[in-house]
Amino acid sequence: MLVKIVPKVTQNARVGSFFVEFERRLVERLALRTLSSTVSGIVFFPRILDPGIIGAAPELNSFKRSERSIFVGKSIDFYKWGDSAELGRIALAAENLRDSVAGVRSKQLGGADREALTAAINETEQLLGRGLSQS
Repeated sequence: MLVKIVPKVTQNARVGSFFVEFERRLVERLALRTLSSTVSGIVFFPRILDPGIIGAAPELNSFKRSERSIFVGKSIDFYKWGDSAELGRIALAAENLRDSVAGVRSKQLGGADREALTAAINETEQLLGRGLSQS
């Protein structure tokens, strides 16, 4: 299953390459699992939007049948993100992805695959957090 993380942010959200590394690690963890879903991919759109610049975006949860792909987008609180150190941002990103997975209909992402994806997110959070504590 292809996994992409495409953050939607306002310029002042200070994201840098954070989600690139999170995605890379998540894909590594997911590759260690056997998935049975017919879904070919899931695209996450974590949103970190300054409410002073843009209003709240509606949540996204859609399935594109022709591509057999899931698209999910949830917001991360802009101020929490800005006030958080790297470890806190890892936790916020992981929570956002877990919540996104939980919101996908079971018809599109079955229980075993949902659990595998959630476990991979949890492991990614732990690995990135451990990397910080070893630096």
